[in-house]
Amino acid sequence: MNIDFIYQKHIDLVFHILAHIKVSNPSDLFSESYIKEMSAAIKDDEISFPLSAVDYYNQNFYRLGIINFLPFFSQNIEELIQLLRNYNGFNENDKELFIYSFVDLLIKHSTKYFEFWDKQFDKEKSSRLLIEKTLRDKINPYSFIFDYYKKSAKAWLSFSITKNGRGIGEISDSFSAAVPYPFVYDDNLYNTFFTLLHEYTHQFTDTILNADINMEDGSHNLSENIVILTDYYLIKNICKTDVTPYLFWLAPKGEETYINEDLFLEIFKVPEHIQQRIDKLVKQLLNSRAL
Repeated sequence: MNIDFIYQKHIDLVFHILAHIKVSNPSDLFSESYIKEMSAAIKDDEISFPLSAVDYYNQNFYRLGIINFLPFFSQNIEELIQLLRNYNGFNENDKELFIYSFVDLLIKHSTKYFEFWDKQFDKEKSSRLLIEKTLRDKINPYSFIFDYYKKSAKAWLSFSITKNGRGIGEISDSFSAAVPYPFVYDDNLYNTFFTLLHEYTHQFTDTILNADINMEDGSHNLSENIVILTDYYLIKNICKTDVTPYLFWLAPKGEETYINEDLFLEIFKVPEHIQQRIDKLVKQLLNSRAL
């Protein structure tokens, strides 16, 4: 199976900035531990947003949240800045009250961040080769899904994304996602793999809802449950030894808790008509392996 692993420092710079902004929905990437670690590593000026800009971002996230995805349609910081300044989905208030401040931060912090990123990329050379090989080996048993949808796979491994990954569904010829680079190989590789699988799965299960998915009406939470259940059924059929790590991965972060399979199925229930569509889809995918 063909999977392209991609590293782009201007995209990581965006996530580096977003790690400093508290967001009041599941897209939140704010991380005090990351901020502390990067402050010591980069020794840059503090990244500080006006409170009014953060409030505006949260209040208008349904438009401004696209800044999480626009970077993937640029090749460097210069292209990204032009894209942000000229994107026609932003109105003048968006630009004046948030976007221009965000761009200013990208420009101000790019030099030192890029120096740090380049050193990190070189430092990780041998680890990257092993990590990419291991992720390919983990994803290969699921290659029939990509064949079924006639898609390739792209994976941006990010040095600076925290918490949740990002699925980039607008790249039509592939399932594409950005996920955290697993700096601590043994501890974080499962996180990277399950996050990658999760973001890929969104790109073929979100159609089950047959609706615009957003944070406000509960459809986002339902779409998350659909993905979580679909991945569970796929993992159980394809690599049963990964079920326990998967359930650990779903447990609240920072807590040494384990969700058994019965409790898992109680927690992530979906309406019966949705469950039937999940079951039908999983069966179709699994049956396609024999074709």
